[in-house]
Amino acid sequence: MTTASYTALSKWHAPVTPPPRDGHFSSTHWIHGYDSEEAPYSQHDMYMDITGKSKVQNMAMTLGLVLERPMAEIARLKISKEMGIGELEIDACPTRVLKYEGVNFRDTCDFIISRQDWEENYGLEIKTVSSFKQKKLWGEEWTDQVPLHVKLQCWAHMHANGLDKCFVASWFYTPNEPTIYLVERPEESEMGSVMDNLVAWHRQYIDTDEMLSIDGSAGCTKYLQRIEQLEDDIIEATTEDMDLMSNYVVAKKMAAESKLALEDAKNQIRARIGENAGISFGDYGKIKWTGKKVRRMTDTIDMGE
Repeated sequence: MTTASYTALSKWHAPVTPPPRDGHFSSTHWIHGYDSEEAPYSQHDMYMDITGKSKVQNMAMTLGLVLERPMAEIARLKISKEMGIGELEIDACPTRVLKYEGVNFRDTCDFIISRQDWEENYGLEIKTVSSFKQKKLWGEEWTDQVPLHVKLQCWAHMHANGLDKCFVASWFYTPNEPTIYLVERPEESEMGSVMDNLVAWHRQYIDTDEMLSIDGSAGCTKYLQRIEQLEDDIIEATTEDMDLMSNYVVAKKMAAESKLALEDAKNQIRARIGENAGISFGDYGKIKWTGKKVRRMTDTIDMGE
C-alpha cells in the first residue's frame, strides 16, 4: 500500500448520522482483515451482517449494552486512580464513517476518555465476558493481553477517532470491578494490511456477489438457511459419503443417550440432596435448588472448559 493511500485511512469523515448498516464494515468485522483463525464468528456471519440478512440480538448482547455505562463509570474511576493525574471524564463517541478504496467502513468506540487540560484522548471499549472459553483469552491486567479481535477493534477506534491509545474494561460477571487493559496504536503497515484484505474480501463477495465457500461452521448453516434460492436437485450419496451418514447416526444416538444419562445423573443428585437446599463440592462448585413456586436444580460446577 502506498503512503498516500494509507494516509487516506486517517481522513475519516466528521461525525455524521449513522448510515444504514447494510453494506458497511464495522469495527467488529475487522478481525477478518487479519490473517488469523481466532475470529469470533465465521465469514458467513460477516456476510449476513453486512448484507442485512441476520442480526439476532440475544440476551447476552442486550445485557452487555445495558451494562456499558455503569461499567464505564467504574472503569473511569479505576483508570483515574491508576494514572494518578486527577479524575478523568468519559463521553459517548459518535459514529464516524470512512470510504476507503471504494468500500464503506464505520466505527463507534464505546466511550472517549479525556480531561480539559489534557492533550491526549484515549478510547474506552467495554466488554462483558461470561463464556469460560473467552475468559481464558484475557491476560494480566494493565497489559495489552486481550483477544485478537478485541485488539483489532481498538485499532479501528484509534484510527477512526485519532486516539492515542485505547483502554478495554472487561467485566467477567463476578462481584469484582472490571479488569483494565491498554492497547497501543499499531504499526501503519499492519493497519494497511488489515484494510487491504477487507477491501479485497468486499470486492469478491459483496460487489461481485460470489458465493462463499461451504463449510461446517454454524455461521454457514445460518447462511444456507437464508440465501434466496437453493439448488433443486437432491444429490445422490457416493461411497465416501456413507461415512457422513454413519457419523450423523452415531452422533444422534449419542446425543439421545447423553440426554438420558444427564437426567439419570440429575435424579441421583436430587436423591442425595433430599429436602436440603443443595450440595457443595468445595472449590468445584455447588448444585442447589432455585425458585419458589417451582424449584429447578441449578449448578455452578466448574466444567473444566
